[in-house]
Amino acid sequence: MRLSILIIPAIGFLLISLFLFHEKGQQQQTDAFSQNGITHLMDTVDTAIDQKNLKTLKQFFMPATQLIYVLPKGIQHTTRFSNASQRLLTYGSHGKFHNIEKIHEAIVISPDKQIATVFQKRRESWCNSSSQDCYFLVSLLEMRWQLIHNEPKVVERNRKILNQHIVFSHKNHPHSITAQNSPMPHKILPLK
Repeated sequence: MRLSILIIPAIGFLLISLFLFHEKGQQQQTDAFSQNGITHLMDTVDTAIDQKNLKTLKQFFMPATQLIYVLPKGIQHTTRFSNASQRLLTYGSHGKFHNIEKIHEAIVISPDKQIATVFQKRRESWCNSSSQDCYFLVSLLEMRWQLIHNEPKVVERNRKILNQHIVFSHKNHPHSITAQNSPMPHKILPLK
């Protein structure tokens, strides 16, 4: 009799604790896959790329995450995050500054809040630290997020470059043409 008096409150406490833990997990899942939550995740990924923080990127990208790049002439390059992560940081290490401006953004979240897809039109610019050449591009980015073991992960990233240009800091570059309406006396080269 005395044992049952102790067991019933213990079981009740355990059930209430499990319910509250489940509710907390559901709330975190809802927060991560809200409009603001997804925007925060995207900003965190952009900051990690800008700061060359591979540890943070590995928290969001799985090694098998597919990365698709489509260049202006339609050439497509497909790779996996495990193959591209080091190259991303190598290219990033040459950057003096990096700026991303979101021109348009749309976020679509599945009704069960398990998948979110982000569509962005972006204007990006960065300068090479050694040569002082600057790169400008406009791209369409599609990033698909999925909750895996209650953690938001990027499962696919598609990036289509609409146009890109290099602005050379020196006037006598052999492959450059004069930039039209440029505020600086630089040369501009459309990338092929």
